[in-house]
Amino acid sequence: MNREKTLLRSQAVLCVVFVVILAYGAVHIYLDGSARKAADPSENIYTVEGIADAVLPALPVLCAGIALTVTGAVLGVRNTDIDQPVQDGRFDKRVRGGKASGENAKEWNRNPLSADRQRILRLAVFISGVIFTVVGIANGSMRDVFVKAINVCTECIGLG
Repeated sequence: MNREKTLLRSQAVLCVVFVVILAYGAVHIYLDGSARKAADPSENIYTVEGIADAVLPALPVLCAGIALTVTGAVLGVRNTDIDQPVQDGRFDKRVRGGKASGENAKEWNRNPLSADRQRILRLAVFISGVIFTVVGIANGSMRDVFVKAINVCTECIGLG
């Protein structure tokens, strides 16, 4: 088995382990919170300490997954076994094979961004996404969204 397949399988296993740990943590948070709420009805099911205790075991797995992802990106590992889009020969002949005329032919034949420009644009969008995520976490927006999500979920399924 080559290194690329091993790296991709390791990433898949880490993703599954991460999801299992988080699912176990979610059930644990709910059961502990429900027990507290049964003792004191004004008690909140979800506490920061409970969430931290449940999520902390998943942190090393997340870090290992990120490290594998970065390693794969640096080494240029790609999954070549994924499904490719279907190529329709009739469509290619009509539009790209010279039978299309006017603006449609020009639209299909031009490439607005070179590969280098696409890569730079993707990197810029990724970096701006990371920056805005960090800014949102720093100014407390993450907690607000988390509290609203908890309230919507518990109200919707009738727990809160």
